Amino acid sequence: MEEQYGLLDSSSAAREVARFLDELGATDVIALDISSQSAFTDAFVIAEANSRGQLQGFQRQVEERLFELGLLASNHRKRGDESGWYLIDCGSVIVHLMLQEQREFYGLERLWYDATVLWKEGNTPGQEGEKKIDQGAEA
Repeated sequence: MEEQYGLLDSSSAAREVARFLDELGATDVIALDISSQSAFTDAFVIAEANSRGQLQGFQRQVEERLFELGLLASNHRKRGDESGWYLIDCGSVIVHLMLQEQREFYGLERLWYDATVLWKEGNTPGQEGEKKIDQGAEA
């Protein structure tokens, strides 16, 4: 079920966050619709950072943007640790910010291979939502 965030449904919110991360310089950004496979959320946004400092910066900026969009409560505080993986849970959209090593190890795209791609780095308008993830694709 698509949850509404102000004027955005969860798919639109996931696309907006993915585009924002791409503009910030995150790599291998992808937004996935997992609503048909998941009872706990509608969409994932997964993005990669090149360093722990960049990872922390992305987390702060994404949380600020989510708050501006009305997707994150002002009292939300997700403290990072040294795992190399930050998770920002907005209910029906979950943002995963990861270092390359963690992304390859956990392989979220492999786990959710049947998800519909909502947005992917390098997409042109009209391509979004038209394909599933390739099962053999690496993160």
